[in-house]
Amino acid sequence: MESPFYDMLHTNAIPADEDCRRIQDIVGEKRQQADGLAKEITRIRALLQGLVTRHGQFISSIDAHLVLLSPARRLPDDVLGGIFTACVPCDRAASLNGADAPLLLCHISQRWRSIALSTPLLWSSLHIVAPVTTLTAENDRLLQINAVAKTWLSRSGCLPLTISFVGPGTVARSNTHLFQGTLDACKILLETLIEFSPRWRSVRLVLPHHLSDFGPLADLTPDQVPMLRSATIDGEPFQSNLSFLTAPSLNSLSFRPPTYVFQTAIRTPLIQHLCIYQAHRLGDISGTKLLQFLRECVNLETCTLELGMMEADFDSQDSVQWDHLRELCVSNTDDAGVLQLFLGKFIIPNLSRLHYYDEDAYKRLRRLPIQSLCQSLTSLVLSVKTVLTSAVIDVLRAASSLEHLTMGWEPLASSQTDVKFLTFLTPPTPRGEPIVCPRLLTLRLLRFSALSDNTLHRFILYRSAPDAQRDSGTARLRRIEVTFNREQEMDVAAIPEIRERLAEGFEMLLKYIPPQPEGSRYLVAEGNSAYGEWDASMRDWDGIQESRRCRFGG
Repeated sequence: MESPFYDMLHTNAIPADEDCRRIQDIVGEKRQQADGLAKEITRIRALLQGLVTRHGQFISSIDAHLVLLSPARRLPDDVLGGIFTACVPCDRAASLNGADAPLLLCHISQRWRSIALSTPLLWSSLHIVAPVTTLTAENDRLLQINAVAKTWLSRSGCLPLTISFVGPGTVARSNTHLFQGTLDACKILLETLIEFSPRWRSVRLVLPHHLSDFGPLADLTPDQVPMLRSATIDGEPFQSNLSFLTAPSLNSLSFRPPTYVFQTAIRTPLIQHLCIYQAHRLGDISGTKLLQFLRECVNLETCTLELGMMEADFDSQDSVQWDHLRELCVSNTDDAGVLQLFLGKFIIPNLSRLHYYDEDAYKRLRRLPIQSLCQSLTSLVLSVKTVLTSAVIDVLRAASSLEHLTMGWEPLASSQTDVKFLTFLTPPTPRGEPIVCPRLLTLRLLRFSALSDNTLHRFILYRSAPDAQRDSGTARLRRIEVTFNREQEMDVAAIPEIRERLAEGFEMLLKYIPPQPEGSRYLVAEGNSAYGEWDASMRDWDGIQESRRCRFGG
């Protein structure tokens, strides 16, 4: 703005006394003008606020009217019910959680609640947890859970049920009231679930052994579970016989640890899916007994075995032939050689998927008869720690038809992780041999650190190349996923050739998870819940150090 003192403004000049009087007059005049503008601003702001309020009212009214035209409101009840059923978890039983379907659907509107309550399929699965409670006749929480469970399952009509029951954690017997009260809670809830046993299709029971000496399950007969197809027993009940496991339609069985199973006349020829966990805790059950049980399951399609130290008194003639088995998952928890003996007894001509887990397979993998199971494999998961690359390569060469490979740990070259593992799958190979896994379509590598980004880049570039750029016997890789326990060395996805492959439909997922530094972080607000965790760094202290420039100039 114009001023006779323009040249003196924003300087350190000192005006004369006469100039000071003139400056006072100028300031007074400009202050009057500023006050007038302030009043005008206040008036316009009030006018603007009124317009904003009216605009908001119009928008709210528009939105309220548009809601009436919402397509969801016009959906027929049967279509909406079908959408509701798709909201229910498909990989687990629905829980008593208000944030999940079906309970969440009952809190949207009266119409949605009515439809949800009248859709039996929404209520055909239930996951229930027994509470830890004292011995009282009037336990509101237990009574409420029990009443809700009854109402829930009653709404399922005549549909088959999926039931999941989890007992409470460990309760000391010395605490008599708490122990007995919790035991009674389990009995009450199990008795409620057993009322609906004629419609059980799938049941999962997690039974802590100290709370498993009760009768509801032991008294359950096969006639009471005519629709039962799948049973999972996780626990070690004291009772020796669970006769309901002899149900005529049972074809899927999972248990841990299973002393009672071998004392129950299970219809083994009907079992198609079998999981045995903690087989080394079978007590007096020998390896021969387990092998005999497996031999009788002639129609198995999938099998999971967790083996460890047990009495391996196998007869040299013992063998298990599974002509229908497609998937085998084996986990080894001991170095007693039991797994080696077990796998040597298996004859599986049509096995296509093999999962092998081992915490310490430094020399064991080469001794295992896995290669005899690899002839028809199309999918292999090797989650083995401390295993030599040479042993892994021998297995992969035996699985010449492999299409899908997952490595859970990086193999070793001597005592260090092997930087050259992937070069055996990329020409030219280290020893000039044919590349490993020529038919590979997907590859997952987890917990890798020695593998370099450059080696990975070379592998992807060759294995994902068009047919004309690869050997005739090598399939084109479709997908790769790698998780690194290190810093990123280069941006593989930014390489032009890789970007072209991604544009053509190749899938790539690379994760870098650097190891955390030793020692704890220094938290300047530790213990102050109002601020949470603030990880202090030098940037946080910028401005209070004399050697650093002040943030606001000066």
